[in-house]
Amino acid sequence: MLQNEAKVKIQIHVEDEKEDVIVFDNPAIFLGSDFPTYIQTLAKLNRLQDLLKHTSSLTRAKFDDEKLLNFYDEIQFSYPIKLKAITSSKSGIIVMMYRTTIDATTKTIKINVIVENDTCRIYFDKLNHQAPFMGM
Repeated sequence: MLQNEAKVKIQIHVEDEKEDVIVFDNPAIFLGSDFPTYIQTLAKLNRLQDLLKHTSSLTRAKFDDEKLLNFYDEIQFSYPIKLKAITSSKSGIIVMMYRTTIDATTKTIKINVIVENDTCRIYFDKLNHQAPFMGM
């Protein structure tokens, strides 16, 4: 090697490929809409098993799967909903309030959501087929 010859180091930086991570833990932004609208779509399409998958473990512990499937099969959830407010409690329940019109009456309903394992899940304290969501 000649004395005047310079050593050249070439560094090549290769960026790690990053995977896009889809997050399902925000009930206000869920698959291009909001979580209750997604649940409403599943109900309209009668996708009962998918509804069951998106039901909180607390609800599933309180009511068996057969009772929940019957509940989902019988509820009427095809009315229009418009998100008005979101609040959360210390217990981890996210209350989503929607304005809706049911039988020509405008009302506000509350839909309870819990985030479990980074995924939104619907929460029911009691099952009422005629009024599945709390009204105000």
